[in-house]
Amino acid sequence: FLMLFIYSKCFSQNNFQKGYIISNNNDTVSGLIKYGSNFENTYKCSFQVNPDSPAVTYSPGEIIAYRFDDGKFFISKKLNPSDTSDIFLEFLFDGIVDLYHYSDKKGVHYLISTTNNTLQELKNDTRTSIINGVKYETESKDYIGVLKTVFIESPSLMKKTESVPLTYNSLLKLAEEYHREVCPDEESINYARKRFKTRITPGLIAGYSFSDLLLR
Repeated sequence: FLMLFIYSKCFSQNNFQKGYIISNNNDTVSGLIKYGSNFENTYKCSFQVNPDSPAVTYSPGEIIAYRFDDGKFFISKKLNPSDTSDIFLEFLFDGIVDLYHYSDKKGVHYLISTTNNTLQELKNDTRTSIINGVKYETESKDYIGVLKTVFIESPSLMKKTESVPLTYNSLLKLAEEYHREVCPDEESINYARKRFKTRITPGLIAGYSFSDLLLR
């Protein structure tokens, strides 16, 4: 039990990575941010100024954004104008179209917005129907219609969306291609390209065990 406690505490401490937060006053504060799961990153940001300081947990709306150094970038936004609260969206791509991502109990969600800053969710719901007693499941592929509307200035990309899957890499590729085609002279930023390298930290774990064998 003691070894598990020590290991758990060490792992928790090592899970804080260098980064910064942007306060609601637009001040940038550098420090350490807990690198949690996609679900955790959506709803909170645990921040330390230094390893010896206590962690402060910020909810969406309490800060503008937070980012890991050369890594994931999260901004506080409302999914709909009528929403009363924000969530932290992972900012994937900043260009003529913007791409976002978040995770909740229902799964993974992708959002896209254009210059009017209105978020549109890219959905691919599963629809169930029963025909002659047989159950069929089909994908709605609603996201294709949204992408066609967003990429309306590129006929070639509009055509390409008809066969593109709703995945992380395919959406980023489309957004980059569209930006190069429509706004070749303007800079874009692919935040998703910058990821943490896998780090293996060697350590020593000692334990004590015994067995009591009773011979009969």
